[in-house]
Amino acid sequence: MASYAADTWYTPITIDALNNGLVITEDPAGAPNVITIRLDGVDYLAGAAAASVPSRGVYFQHDDSSWHTTRKGLLYAIQKLLNDGTTAGVGSVTGTATFTYSWETSAPTGSTGLTDGGLTLRTTAPGSDFEITWTDAASTMDAQWFGHTLIAPVADQLSTTDASDEIIQWARASKHRMVTRDVVGDGIATDKRRFPYKDARRSSSRPKDSTSVVWDEGFVRRFLYENVGGQEIHEDRASEAEWADLSGRATGDNHAVWWLIWEALTDDAEVLVVHNKSDDLQVDANFYELGKLWQSVAWDAMFSRVEAGADIYDVSVPLWVDPDSSNYNH
Repeated sequence: MASYAADTWYTPITIDALNNGLVITEDPAGAPNVITIRLDGVDYLAGAAAASVPSRGVYFQHDDSSWHTTRKGLLYAIQKLLNDGTTAGVGSVTGTATFTYSWETSAPTGSTGLTDGGLTLRTTAPGSDFEITWTDAASTMDAQWFGHTLIAPVADQLSTTDASDEIIQWARASKHRMVTRDVVGDGIATDKRRFPYKDARRSSSRPKDSTSVVWDEGFVRRFLYENVGGQEIHEDRASEAEWADLSGRATGDNHAVWWLIWEALTDDAEVLVVHNKSDDLQVDANFYELGKLWQSVAWDAMFSRVEAGADIYDVSVPLWVDPDSSNYNH
């Protein structure tokens, strides 16, 4: 059996005219400084700012500057705008941040079983609080992207002091690292070999004097994860405390479940898989590939129950991968 480490799956996030805003308030209980971020690009023509929208579209939850031009990073864009202000091709900001912000992975409060499954927004500003102000009408980004659940209402997310830093911490919504019944932590694939694939047609069955046409070519990678608990599969299974406890989730933490990946893949979305993931928010520094669902797969084929009484599943996902979007040759 091949030796693998944990994989991380990212589902796409679509930014449009209705969900591109986020409000950060520095020192909300003192002299509030409000910064409003919008993921709309700005073009500069003859010294005048003209509105444009190159920054709308599909994002992934990464903080990798080298990837932003081809596969936009939501975390990168937010950090860039907070620290550098309005930036052409990234977005616009109203107000000026006085702190310097950064993203980190973390063990989320509550869902401690999701090792490295949390996300922290941090600033080195001792004694000065900041918050994500969800109650502001300009905060139109989906709070679930940042770890809020459907079950609990969204409130303004205030930072807390951690040593000399101020941080906001939550579970991550579009990052999936599985928890199995055998190991509370990261689920590891038991098989994820690649198979070459070519859709070719020949004008004749004869090997001589026939014409071949290749419609597309790439490879298929079949990921197999065994003994996965139902709380890692179904959207709301972790709303019940007994199920949540099995995987170290906080009750109600319905993020990063396979149902969300199933939804994306069956809508013909491209997902990002980072192999053998380290605890960072980068892509290029790791092995990665982008893929779509290879064939139409019924729910009960991708998620086959192996123990009905314990609600345990094997997960099998066939991805079609363009070789140009992968650096993982295994």
